[in-house]
Amino acid sequence: MNFQTVIAKLEDLQEDAKSHFTKDGTDDIFRADYKALDIAIKLLTNPSKYEQPKADDNVEHPQHYNSGGVECIDAMQITQGKEAVKSFCICNAFKYLWRHENKNGTEDIKKAIWYLKKYVELEEG
Repeated sequence: MNFQTVIAKLEDLQEDAKSHFTKDGTDDIFRADYKALDIAIKLLTNPSKYEQPKADDNVEHPQHYNSGGVECIDAMQITQGKEAVKSFCICNAFKYLWRHENKNGTEDIKKAIWYLKKYVELEEG
């Protein structure tokens, strides 16, 4: 199979998973499949976005939250859902703002901003 065929097959599987969505929310397995396929398609079509980050990037893409090119927060969205991750983002932003004067100063402010931007991305995306 060539690259385009693989992408097309993943997109077909994703559409099939989406066709099983229900209005009552009893379709978690299909939504998880859909999200996993979405990440796979993104990894294959835009691999540079998911390359391992620089070692010194503690704000945008810390290495300790990245495994195999997938960031922890993306895996959280697959397993926990978008609403849970949005709440997580707000809580983490609060935590970093709370501690910034006693721990990492400006770096913690930057981390709080990152989580707030991620929240907006999830809300609008």
